[in-house]
Parts: sequence; structure tokens; C-alpha cells
Amino acid sequence: MPPRPDPIQLASDLQVVEREAGSDSRSAGRWSRAELASAMGAEPETTWRAIPGRVTFPWPQGAQPSPPGGRVVVKRFDRVRSWLGRLGPDPARAEYDALMALFSLGLPVPEPILHARSPRLERSMVLMGEVPHRRSLRQAIAADPDPVHRARADALRLAELAARLHGAGWYHRDLYLQHVVEREGDGELVLLDLGRARWGRRPRARWFQKDLSALHLSGGEEYREALLGELLPEYFRLRALSPGALPAWERAIRRRSARVLARLPRHVDEGTREGAEGDGAPLG
Repeated sequence: MPPRPDPIQLASDLQVVEREAGSDSRSAGRWSRAELASAMGAEPETTWRAIPGRVTFPWPQGAQPSPPGGRVVVKRFDRVRSWLGRLGPDPARAEYDALMALFSLGLPVPEPILHARSPRLERSMVLMGEVPHRRSLRQAIAADPDPVHRARADALRLAELAARLHGAGWYHRDLYLQHVVEREGDGELVLLDLGRARWGRRPRARWFQKDLSALHLSGGEEYREALLGELLPEYFRLRALSPGALPAWERAIRRRSARVLARLPRHVDEGTREGAEGDGAPLG
């Protein structure tokens, strides 16, 4: 096991970009370098998701989600230790940039706070505001006494969310129901896990179809068809797309769903993706 990083050296090594500062800075605004070094080098006891090279956890550890601003979400990445991994883009910076852009557009995403990188550790992280919620939208629909009715109602809200995202030229690329949560308090649907989100000057229809396919295939078998049946016409209406193109879109979405459902997931992370049913474990 490699030795734990020295906090003093790590604090001096950090490169920080903070939303309030708006540019590269050697300071971190309201976040001291010691606090950031602690989060960067921590071995968290509580994690919300952990897969090879990435861990998501609340910070500080043990803090409750209230009062507002009392804790944040840390998504931390370890660089692949190869020449190709070192040359590749920083995934934490990609997520931070996507959050910054989407937040500035008024889309419902976690509030971006800062991005930090340690060249010495080959590790980076993005800090974002916590979105208080009890479970993912997929879990909420499955737990409803009438999941088909619930899916039809939520399909209209999902159509509005997707139409806003796509109308701004953005596509999520991981738009599964477990990456959508209902925020406590106002009930607004919020998008999570935006590390792969992209913007295109001339986005292709198939990129948007992939997002809609992800919503479709991530639904349970008992309500998947009801969800798509309500979502797609409403999405077309909100985006003022030609109704004549709807059948072709539906065929493309179903073809993609069938292909993905036939494959096994790349990472199996039982118990940390969404948490046990009803345990209130947030997503990362």
C-alpha cells in the first residue's frame, strides 16, 4: 500500500479552479487549502458510489445534509497510471465544466463549487452542492403502488427536462432514471452524473435519441413502455419537432434499447449506486 500523502505537501501541490474566483487560483476562496487537501487525501468511511478509479462521498464525513451548505459532494478520480491515461482529459475537470455551463443556463443540476487537481497524486476532484433527495427516480417509480401511472406522470416532467437540455445543444450521454432525482422541498427533477455530458454546435439527432433510449431502457419492465409512450410525443411537442419524424425516432430508440439491454453492465457496484431501497443514500 502506498504511503499516505503528507497534508502539507499536498496542500502546496493543489491546483484549484473555483466558481466564485472564475480563474485558476492558488487559493480556494472559502475553502482552505488544508480542507481541500483533507478531502483529496481522505479514505472516506461513507461513500455513495465507488468504482475503479472513482469514488463519490459526502464531505465533511459524518455531517448531516442540513443546514444548507453544511456539506458538499466530492467526486474524486485517480488517473490511470499509463502514458495514455496521463495524456487523456481530466474527468473531474470535464464534469466541473459541464456543471458550470448547465448551471449558468438555469438547468437543474448540482451547484458547481470547485475543481482541484494534485499532479503529485495524479488525482483530481470536483466539489458540488448536495441535492437533498431520498432516492432516484427509478426507485421512486418502482416503489409506487401503481408504477405505470407514476411513470406516465413523470414521463411528462422527464420530457420537459430532456427538451430543455437538448434545446440548449447539450446531451447527457448517461441519462438513466437513476441519474435523475426529485429534490426534497420543491420536488424539481435534478440531473446528476454529468461527467460525460457534451455540447454540440450542430448536435445530431442520434445523440438525443441515445438520451431518450437511456430513459426508456432504465425503466422497469412493467412500466417501460408506458414511460416512452408518454415521453416521446411530449418531447416532440416541446421541441416543436415534426410529428412525421416521431415513428422513425421511436424505432431508433427501441433499437438502441434492445442492444443495450442485451449487454451486461461494465461495472457492478451493488449497494452503492443508489443505496438499499428506501435507505436515503444519495447518488453520485
